[in-house]
Amino acid sequence: MEDDLEWIQKDEEPLIEEMRAILGPLDCPEDLAHDLSFCRFLRGHGKNPKEAAEYMQKAIDYRLELISRSPIKEVRDQLASAMEVDLNILPRARELLPCFPVRVIRGRSMNALPIIASVVRLTDFKTLEAYGDEARDDFLLAQLEQRWMVLHNLSKKQRRMVKYFEVRDMNGAAITTLLSEGANQLSKIKNILSVVQDFYPEMIHQVAVLNSTSSFSGLFNFVSPLLNERMQAKIKVRATGIPFEDIAGLMEARAIHSLADVSCGHLSWSHLLLPSGGNEFLSRWLRKGQKVEWTAILEDGPDVLLHSAFLPEDESTQEELAFIAEEKLFLRKAITSEFEAPAEGVYWLCVDNSSSWVNSKTITLDLRC
Repeated sequence: MEDDLEWIQKDEEPLIEEMRAILGPLDCPEDLAHDLSFCRFLRGHGKNPKEAAEYMQKAIDYRLELISRSPIKEVRDQLASAMEVDLNILPRARELLPCFPVRVIRGRSMNALPIIASVVRLTDFKTLEAYGDEARDDFLLAQLEQRWMVLHNLSKKQRRMVKYFEVRDMNGAAITTLLSEGANQLSKIKNILSVVQDFYPEMIHQVAVLNSTSSFSGLFNFVSPLLNERMQAKIKVRATGIPFEDIAGLMEARAIHSLADVSCGHLSWSHLLLPSGGNEFLSRWLRKGQKVEWTAILEDGPDVLLHSAFLPEDESTQEELAFIAEEKLFLRKAITSEFEAPAEGVYWLCVDNSSSWVNSKTITLDLRC
C-alpha cells in the first residue's frame, strides 16, 4: 500500500496520456485536470486507462455541475491554497457539526498523513433529520470538495500522492440504536458513499476501525455492499481493548492525544459508567519535567483494568523513553499514581472493561497536572 503514496511513476505517464486522448481537451479547474488527478483515477481502477477515463469523465461532469452552485462554490473559493481541512467553513457548520461524527485530528499518521476521525457516538440522527436533506447533502458534498482540494495541495507540496488516514471510532457507540433511529439518514448517507468511491477516488489510504464490538458487523453489513474490493481491503478492524502499542503504531503522539480528546473529552470522570465490553480514554499533553498525578476508585463492579502509557513526541527517543503500565482496580480500593514526563509527549490512560461482556462498572478518576 505504500506504493500508492508515491508520486506519478514513469510507467503511469503513458497511461495518463492515453486517458487524456480519450477525454480530449478539459475545461475544468486545475485540481481536476492535473496529472495527479488522472493518476488517482488510474490507480483506483487497476491502471486500466479506458476504465479510469470513463469514470473520470463521469466525475468531471458531476463535479462541474456541483461546484457551479451555491454553497459548494463559495466553499471552494476559499480553498485555493488550503493545506488543512477546516470543518467550520462548511455550509451551516455551526448547526450540523454537532450532529455529525466527523472530526479533524491534530497530528499525523505514522505515514505522515492527515487524519480524519468519525467518532460514531457523537452522531445525532434525530437533530440531523430536523435540518432536512438539502442541508445534510450540502454539508457532506462541500466537505468532499474541501478534502479533495486539500489533498491536491498537499500532494503537490510533498511530491507524493497524499491521502487521508481515516479512523472510525466505535467506542461507546450503540450500534443497534444507530441502525434503528438512524435508518432513514443512514440510507440517504449511503448514497454519498458511492459518490466518494466513483468521483473522488484514492482519497483514503487506510480506514482504522477502533474499539469495535460484535455489533459492529451489523453496521458494516449495511454499508459494505457499496464498497468495491479495493476499498474493502483498506479497512482494518480492531476490537475494544486495543493495546497502546498498536495505537502508537498507527499515529504519532499528538494524534493520539487529539483522538482521545475528540472521542472522550466530553466525558465527566466523576461516577463514570463504563459499559460491559467497553473502554474509555483520557490523555494529557505534557512538557518535559511536568508531573501528572491521578487517583482512581472503582465504585461498582468487582474489578477493572487501568492502562497508562507515555509516548514522547520525538520519535528518535521513543524506544528509550516510552512507558506502559497496567493496574487492576478492585471495588472501593483507591489507587494513586504519579508520573513525571522525561520529554514532551502524550500521557494516556485507558479504563478497560473489554473483558467483561456482562457487567458494567462505575469509576471515578481524578487526574491532576
